[in-house]
Amino acid sequence: MKCLSRWLGIAALLLVGRAHALQLHSLKVARTDKQYQLMLDVSLAAKPDSVWQVLTDYQQLHRLSERIILSRIEQPGEIPLVRTQVHACVLFMCRDVTQMQLMQKLAHYELQATMQAEGSDFSSGLSYWKLSAEGTGTRLWFRARFTPSFWVPPVVGPWAIQRSLKQDALQTAERLEQTAQQAEQNESP
Repeated sequence: MKCLSRWLGIAALLLVGRAHALQLHSLKVARTDKQYQLMLDVSLAAKPDSVWQVLTDYQQLHRLSERIILSRIEQPGEIPLVRTQVHACVLFMCRDVTQMQLMQKLAHYELQATMQAEGSDFSSGLSYWKLSAEGTGTRLWFRARFTPSFWVPPVVGPWAIQRSLKQDALQTAERLEQTAQQAEQNESP
C-alpha cells in the first residue's frame, strides 16, 4: 500500500507540474458491463502534420508510452495489422497485454484501429483519432472502446483500470505532443 501511495503521489506531482502546452478539454472513462470507453479531447502545441507522422509511425509507438514494450507491423499494406504489447498494471497485479489492430486511415487526419480478437487479449475493440489544425497547434479527439478477454479482479479492478486509463491517456497525449515538437525542431534549418 505504501508503494501505491508513493506512486500516486509522484503521478500527481507530474500532472500538476506539467511544463507543456497541452490543454485538456475533456477526459472521460466509463464502463458498461465488461466494456470500457475512453474519450479524450486535447489541444497540442505541435502542427497537425507532425502529430500525424508520430501517430502513424506504428513501429515507434513505444515513444508514446512507457507501457508500450513492443510495436510492430505484422502485415503491411494499405490497412496494416499492428501488434502492440503493453505492460499493464492494476493495483499490484501486472501483465503484458497484446493488441492486434487493423489501422485504417479514413480521411485526412482521421485514423481508426479495429481490434482483432485473434492474437489479442481483447475480445473486441475500436479506437478513433481525429486531428484538426487549431491556431499553430492541433486539436486531437480520441475515442476508444474495448472489452478485455482476460480476468479483471472484481470490485476494485474496474475502478483501478478506469483510473489507469485516465493517467495513461494524459501521459500519451503529452508524449505525442513532445515527440511531434521534437520532430518539428529536427526539421527546422
